[in-house]
Amino acid sequence: MLFPKNLTALILLPNVVGAVLLPIILVLMLRLVNNKRLMGEYTNSRTYNAIAWATTVILISLSVILLVTSITTFGR
Repeated sequence: MLFPKNLTALILLPNVVGAVLLPIILVLMLRLVNNKRLMGEYTNSRTYNAIAWATTVILISLSVILLVTSITTFGR
């Protein structure tokens, strides 16, 4: 068989994997850029940190929603 029966799942799988990995990368990146020993004077300000963490929380919640909807609709 050349093509699988469910091509939609094959197309959506990379999006789900990316959505799961993105929050992990964002949290690690924010921890790195806020490390005073590593970044010195170039660490983020409080305002930028608030915006960055709020964006990260929003992306985490959207990633969870995408993951849950992908799992629940996979068998349909």
